Amino acid sequence: MIMINEIILTPYRATVFAKAEELLRTQGYLGQTLFEDTYVLSKKLAQHIVTSIPPSQSGNTDWSTQHALIAYRAVLDIEAPPPAEGITNTSSGDQGPPDSSGQTGTQGSTGGSEGGSITPVSNN
Repeated sequence: MIMINEIILTPYRATVFAKAEELLRTQGYLGQTLFEDTYVLSKKLAQHIVTSIPPSQSGNTDWSTQHALIAYRAVLDIEAPPPAEGITNTSSGDQGPPDSSGQTGTQGSTGGSEGGSITPVSNN
């Protein structure tokens, strides 16, 4: 039986949720631990993922890590850093992770975070 306030995640969205929660645990908010707000943030995170992240993986690129970073930033209201000047991505045809409508390149930067860059991994 499903409760009225229960959020059901697809397997892909559950993967994104787990990765985004790991970012909350390890990165916090601007270096500050978020332990006191864990439940509230987890609920906000799940709601954001359900409304903004596609229900399943499409294509050969694994966007779950990038989607997790996008969700993490959205929940904490952190702007994505601008792309570095002079750097272009000509090695792949990817335009960014797809949003919940399946369109690519609409969810912000595919650049990295302060802890390093995030690169989509091909399933080939």
